[in-house]
Amino acid sequence: MSTLEQVKNLEEFKQSLLYDNDGSDTGASITNYKPPRPSYFRKGTRTIGGYTQFQDEICSDCIIEFTAVFPIKGDYDAQTEENIDKFLKFRKNYSQRFRFIDEFGTVFKGYIQDKFDIDTPVEGDIYYISISLLCNHDVSGWTSDDSSL
Repeated sequence: MSTLEQVKNLEEFKQSLLYDNDGSDTGASITNYKPPRPSYFRKGTRTIGGYTQFQDEICSDCIIEFTAVFPIKGDYDAQTEENIDKFLKFRKNYSQRFRFIDEFGTVFKGYIQDKFDIDTPVEGDIYYISISLLCNHDVSGWTSDDSSL
């Protein structure tokens, strides 16, 4: 991503959620976004003297929490059908790997883990899905796949 694109994403505070298998957009708008954070913190061992001895060189996965918003009701019937298809495709593929692109253009790859809560507060006109995305790399972003994936 070019610096110009990064600045534009930051100005708009735009994040994107894509399908990893083909890179297509899920069609979801991102709200209630919490930036990437380590999924667990530095490991320590309690010594006989009672003090914690921290382990060095600990690698940590990261978690990104956000709400994916799928509007259902469109301005016309064809748009409503298209919106329904986007939501149903997302729901069908929730167990697949996703790409999350943050406001800086950093790419994260991960799986929905622990949280997939669907709300429809406007009686079916819109779906809010609270998501926790667990990424198997650190908070600096995805660099490459390896044979363990």
